[in-house]
Amino acid sequence: MHIFLKTIATALSALLVLAAAGSAHAESTEIHYLGFNSFGADKAASGKAFDTYIKHLRPIMAKYGMTAATYNVRHGGNGDLKADVVTFGTAKDQASFQAFFQDPDFQKLFPQLLGALDDHQVVFTSGSFAPHHVTHGSNILLSVNWLNGEAEAAVKRLNAINHKASHVFEKYGVQMLGQTAGVYSNRGLAADVKDTHPPQLLELWAIKDAHGFFDDEAIASTADEIKELTKKSESFWLAERKIH
Repeated sequence: MHIFLKTIATALSALLVLAAAGSAHAESTEIHYLGFNSFGADKAASGKAFDTYIKHLRPIMAKYGMTAATYNVRHGGNGDLKADVVTFGTAKDQASFQAFFQDPDFQKLFPQLLGALDDHQVVFTSGSFAPHHVTHGSNILLSVNWLNGEAEAAVKRLNAINHKASHVFEKYGVQMLGQTAGVYSNRGLAADVKDTHPPQLLELWAIKDAHGFFDDEAIASTADEIKELTKKSESFWLAERKIH
């Protein structure tokens, strides 16, 4: 078996165990994931190769009821989680996801991705997560967080901080588009894929006045409390990448 398919099989096994812990019908559990794609030194050539790959990938995904949305990273991702493009993907269940990776057309196409990217990381999430219904003129922010202490308690405190500042959110046109948790992640392509520690909290935000919001005294005053709850954070400012 191709080394990449072995990696997929391992990922599917891990996801199946996680799904089974919360459901008696793990095989029918939807799969949601984010791909963090970093281009090579020649970003123009890498970007063109990546777009060609995605263009040919979509019809194969459609056969199995899968979807993929692509977003350019305008700014951010300077830490361990680097990306020029973030992809948001879904699969309807474990069986279709596995069948997709075993599809001969996909196996022929996959080497094109190896040539297009310098680095690749995938985070599977516990729920549906994509920047839908964004108000015109809003900036899209993807926040990826590894938390201190018990994750559920930390998320509860972070949500309480947000709720307390809801009047500031309204002032600057800030809207939470989604919140989820990472359940499994890995980094690399083909032979060098390694498991990584998934982020416990991922959030998507639409923000109309980003500078005003982050400069506001009420938001700045929460920095110390948020820092206490988070071990590490990565931020990605996104814009839709149109691939025709």
